[in-house]
Amino acid sequence: MLAEIRTGLIKTADGGVNTARADSTGALVVAAGHGRYLETAMRGNVYFASVASGAPTAYVGAGGGTPLLAVHNPSSSNKALALIAASGIVRVTATGAGTTGLLLWAGASVTPTGTQTQPKSALTYLSGGIGIGFSNTALTSSTTLNLAMSLNLYYWATAAGAIAAQGFVDLNGLIVLMPGMQAAIGASVVPTSTTWDASLWWEEIQL
Repeated sequence: MLAEIRTGLIKTADGGVNTARADSTGALVVAAGHGRYLETAMRGNVYFASVASGAPTAYVGAGGGTPLLAVHNPSSSNKALALIAASGIVRVTATGAGTTGLLLWAGASVTPTGTQTQPKSALTYLSGGIGIGFSNTALTSSTTLNLAMSLNLYYWATAAGAIAAQGFVDLNGLIVLMPGMQAAIGASVVPTSTTWDASLWWEEIQL
């Protein structure tokens, strides 16, 4: 049973013991006080990889393929990468009729030997983190991945174009990359002349 409830904000440090908190009407406050990912981002645990104006190669998760972007969790990392968000949208429209999907692939893989791009911290926007990023480059020697999720559908007709998709997906930790696993985002087919913007965000969790 609660002995007392404090009205108003409580400023505290890690390890502090506090009373429950109420609003000015006496109602118990149990809702999150900030954005869902604020605390883990403020602790420096959130990273992202992105590509801007990427001219894609058709990618369906095959080993050695070229996705728009990918992240690999090294087998020696001792961390899990919990994917929290993914996005993708067309920047330059196609010059011919066609349909394609932007898909998220995931699974176990050896570390690719393609050109690496260091992910950025969501706190400092400087390079960092344990994940290895790849931006629109061949994942040489990688293992075939599994289709995990569809992110975006793009359709282009000869006279008009349309995108039927969210452009942003809150993954909320649904897909977890344990050490020795990787995820990749790619277009299933490539309409002529299209370019894409895409990003993948994750939280790094110590095992």
